[in-house]
Amino acid sequence: MNIRYKAYTQNGKIVSGILDTESEKTAYNILEEKQLLPYYIETIENKTSKFSINISFKVKTQDLITFTKQLSSLLNAGIPLRKALLIQKEQTNSKKLRKTLIKITKDIENGSSFSASFSNHPSVFPEFYLRLLKVGEATGNIQATLNQLSDFLARKRKTSDKIKQALLYPIFSLSVALFATFILVTYSLPALQDLLDQFGGTIPITTKILIYGSRILSSYSYIFIGIIFIFFSLFLLSTKIQLGKMIVDKFLLSTPIVSKIIVSSNMFFITNTLSTLIKAGVPVIEAMKLSEYVLTNSQIRKWLSSVTEKASQGEKLGDAFKSIQGFPSIIPDAISISELKGELTDTLDGLSSYYEDLTETAVSNTTELIQPIVILAVASVIGFIAVAVIQGIYSTLGAVN
Repeated sequence: MNIRYKAYTQNGKIVSGILDTESEKTAYNILEEKQLLPYYIETIENKTSKFSINISFKVKTQDLITFTKQLSSLLNAGIPLRKALLIQKEQTNSKKLRKTLIKITKDIENGSSFSASFSNHPSVFPEFYLRLLKVGEATGNIQATLNQLSDFLARKRKTSDKIKQALLYPIFSLSVALFATFILVTYSLPALQDLLDQFGGTIPITTKILIYGSRILSSYSYIFIGIIFIFFSLFLLSTKIQLGKMIVDKFLLSTPIVSKIIVSSNMFFITNTLSTLIKAGVPVIEAMKLSEYVLTNSQIRKWLSSVTEKASQGEKLGDAFKSIQGFPSIIPDAISISELKGELTDTLDGLSSYYEDLTETAVSNTTELIQPIVILAVASVIGFIAVAVIQGIYSTLGAVN
């Protein structure tokens, strides 16, 4: 079968391709032998028609959190693993997760280990998730590992949701306001113009501006819609292409309001992931590589990859962080001190809590700053239209009298 993959090289670059192999697990092993770190693996199904489209839906983070937490609770209650998986199969709302759990249960029945059966589905379970399961199984502490994973995923999702809410609110508000203005100016104002032409009178300057704008939008409405659609499509495309994503991510890091949220949230993701993995017994260098999966900004991912490369060559972790520009100074300073004291995980926990709070504060402050600006912008546009329309109506009434 053909397996499509995407993976990181040792230099942090992303490579992709297709392997002809017997299973996703075999493909994963082949990539590891080539010293690649895969983060996406998917089986390409054979299609009878060249026009058919294969759409793959990922498991939602919340479904994964719920499954992980409930599986841990069932195992803690003394329910056998196979029975616990069957219960979760019936309870989950995710169709893909349900199908995956059926395959996992069959693999375990056929003699596969707990972690190995999960590792056959890297497109469903993140790499750091699979690695922690393997460590938990080796130490005989699966329940505690599952608890760690559910807590980790829940904290990450909470932070990510707050960021999305802060960034999407102004975009949504402005989009609705612009759409309403477009409809009003394009389709409603021509009636006012006909009224003014019929009764005559002096047309106020605000009404003239509005009518002129209405004529332009009415005449070239399809062109404006086409331009907006093209820009929106190009933006979406840029987030799917590696070069485009790097350009967008670099631009976001240079944007004053947004950059603070991006940096603080990704520092939280790094420190929280490192702490979770190292506590579970994952070696530091491997934990660093796995931490790259959870980052949302490709530029920061590149920074972390450079740190990992320096640390793998024998440089102290704190010095490696210090040598890469972009990381807040508190990160290398705190890690350097913790290395001397032998308290790395405690320091990472402290940094994780610090950046989680800092992210929440940054999101809150940004929302408080953006909301009045958006409201003022929308009110100004609507107010101008209202004044122009009212003045035009009064002008018409004056001409009639």
